[in-house]
Amino acid sequence: MLNTKDKYSPSDLVSFYLSPYESILKKYLIENGDPYAELDPDDPFQKIISAKGEDHEKTVLKNFTNQKLSLIKIPNLKKHEMEQQTLKPCRMEWILFTKALSLILIFMEEQTSW
Repeated sequence: MLNTKDKYSPSDLVSFYLSPYESILKKYLIENGDPYAELDPDDPFQKIISAKGEDHEKTVLKNFTNQKLSLIKIPNLKKHEMEQQTLKPCRMEWILFTKALSLILIFMEEQTSW
């Protein structure tokens, strides 16, 4: 079964890619704390990768804006609120999709019922 409880940021995923052990240990330390353990200092290479990723995201956003695509900015709120605001447009798209599909099926049924 898919675990939908845990959510990870892009930085978490990059950390896991670079070192699964360090990533898991860091998560454990943040959640449980340990007076005898310390987190490693920030890695300068990871900061460069992170900056490149942010630049890429800005370029993609600019391209989407230039294409006049419908975009919604999710403010940096509590994790649960951000998840809800992310799912809200998805639900709306799903509702529109299911309504359109229903109309198509009704039309097809009408065409074949004679």
